[in-house]
Amino acid sequence: MAKDWKELTTDELLNFNGPETAEIARFERIMQQRTAESLREFQSELSNTANHINQSTDRIVGVGNRLIKTIEAQGGAQKKHQRSIVWLTVVIAVATVAYVIITWFSVQTMQEANDIQRKSANIERSGNTKT
Repeated sequence: MAKDWKELTTDELLNFNGPETAEIARFERIMQQRTAESLREFQSELSNTANHINQSTDRIVGVGNRLIKTIEAQGGAQKKHQRSIVWLTVVIAVATVAYVIITWFSVQTMQEANDIQRKSANIERSGNTKT
């Protein structure tokens, strides 16, 4: 049997069936050592995994924060845009009312001008017939 405990295979440890109590105790200590090493390696890998998860979480939080800032900025821009649309609508409505009023007065003035021309033409005709 190998003297260095690191050279012992798992099969040699698990399949040993000798009556030597000292060897059995030695194998138990070797198995405890391997268990401790495995647990340390597992703890190290678990710690690395936790670090990777933390880094990924930090990245996700960073992306989420940037997304929130972008949404807030777009919300502000949208609010300004909506205000502009409301004011533009008000200006268009006022301009439409002004156009209707101006057109109304223009139509009345045209009707008065037509009445004056009609009266003038009637006077001219009646004056021509009297001579």
